[in-house]
Amino acid sequence: DASDKQRLLFDRGGVALGVSGMYPGTVSSIPQIAPRLAEARFPRAEHLARCLVTLPTHSLVTAADRVRICALVDEMFRQRQQERIAS
Repeated sequence: DASDKQRLLFDRGGVALGVSGMYPGTVSSIPQIAPRLAEARFPRAEHLARCLVTLPTHSLVTAADRVRICALVDEMFRQRQQERIAS
């Protein structure tokens, strides 16, 4: 969810590794397009935009970076799973 995204990016150091919250909103939130879609809502797209992160794949990502990124994402998934089990 959105709180996981924020934790991954900022609390867990994802930004320093190149993890990005690339999409701040949906296409319908782009000011030049919004008037054409004023009547439409896209709840799944809005949810995805709140939660989606992108991982770096460029040639400057080292093997050590990949290991750290994988560990970071794995830690988030494990924590989320433990929270679900506990509730």
